[in-house]
Amino acid sequence: MAMTYSSLVRYRMVPYVDGGRDITGWDCYGLARYVAQTHYHYPELSLFDTILAANKRQLTKAYRSEKSKLTRTNTAVDGCLVVCLQSSVCVHLGIVVEVSDNHQWIVLHTGEKTGGLMTPLALFVHQHQQLEFWR
Repeated sequence: MAMTYSSLVRYRMVPYVDGGRDITGWDCYGLARYVAQTHYHYPELSLFDTILAANKRQLTKAYRSEKSKLTRTNTAVDGCLVVCLQSSVCVHLGIVVEVSDNHQWIVLHTGEKTGGLMTPLALFVHQHQQLEFWR
């Protein structure tokens, strides 16, 4: 279920808000959750609106809780969540999206210092040592 580049830009333009969970502002979990549920029709993922991205312990606990609702895949597929781990600690989250305009695979994610990003999948994989893909 590829998305057009122009439809992705609107997600990238939402400001970063630590603990944010909607289109007015979100962190990496908020963005991935929103796109997963609204575009890819994921089952209801918990809101976790009290968890801040800086609290990696709580973020990891939330990730472990939510993955029971999903299926792990060996490789990236359109619409899968990509979890970045360091020593089994969840440090970042994004969602893999196929851009229909050019059939490029990107990771849609956001960060405090960068705001919304559309990083080519190959570059994202290169930048992170340990990744898990969930659908």
